[in-house]
Amino acid sequence: MKIGLSGGYFNRPLEEQIKTFQSMPEYLLYDGLRQVGHDVIPFSTVGIPRQKLDIFHCHHYSRILHYLSIVRPYPLIFTPHNPFIFNRYHKLGWRDRWALGRTDAVVVLSELERQVYVARFGMADKIHVIPNGLKVGLYDRPDELKFRKRWFIPEDKLMVLFVGQYLPYKGLEYLFMAVRDLDLTLVVKSHVGAGSIIHILAPDNAIIVPEYLTQSDLTDLYYSCDIYCQPSLAEALPTVITEAMLCERSIVATSVGGIPEQVPDECGLLVEPKNAGQLRDSLKELMADPSLREYLGKNARRHALKVYNQDEMIKKHIGLYSCVVARR
Repeated sequence: MKIGLSGGYFNRPLEEQIKTFQSMPEYLLYDGLRQVGHDVIPFSTVGIPRQKLDIFHCHHYSRILHYLSIVRPYPLIFTPHNPFIFNRYHKLGWRDRWALGRTDAVVVLSELERQVYVARFGMADKIHVIPNGLKVGLYDRPDELKFRKRWFIPEDKLMVLFVGQYLPYKGLEYLFMAVRDLDLTLVVKSHVGAGSIIHILAPDNAIIVPEYLTQSDLTDLYYSCDIYCQPSLAEALPTVITEAMLCERSIVATSVGGIPEQVPDECGLLVEPKNAGQLRDSLKELMADPSLREYLGKNARRHALKVYNQDEMIKKHIGLYSCVVARR
């Protein structure tokens, strides 16, 4: 099958991206489809495809999606990756809404997201749940952990980790309030400049790690922490949580978007968004109970290996592509 694939990941040269990011959904789909013998052609979000293709899959609302939804030269699959769709006051622009209705199938990342799209836009017959999957072999424990030594964090100091962009909906200010004065080190891995306000807002027990990390360094970072925390106000299905689960970390996260499906009770503790008090209490509970951290971490890895692996994701996408092509 000859497949066109677009997404923000492909807005920069692929060779550069692969060196830095190997956990982006577009890349994992591209890589997995090629591994099983499909011809996959990547496009930027502003590209105009001219090739003869069997099917096209767009990630994110973009110019290429708008173009293809008008001319419809191929069967069109779309994955929105929109964390704000769960907010009932969030409205799509008319171009995005029109393009959504013109697709042959829409891929969402959780059952709750499917329910939201069906309730708001109908189209129940063409909305399919396929969670993002990762290359699980990239998340095996390294022989030696280097992050704590590099940043002078003692081995016996409890370490809480957040990985992600510094954006308002990530809820970092609530995490900062929650950990202030707790006997732990909060590590925030975020691509921010030296002049970012995050350096002013962060509490004294926080370390900001702004540089890009290789995949092996990122895996080292996850294994170096004791608890992974995601305080977001909105999410679809955060890849960083799946990464932390594959690295056998206990999870504290907000119950927004697809996170309650991603992190069942036996894998972590969920709290209300915008509630620093609940975040603090959950972190303190795990700080005081190493056996609970271990129990949640082992369950988290087991769950992620079963549900959020690349092979399963590829199998489901190929099945969907085949059905859509056959109908068209």
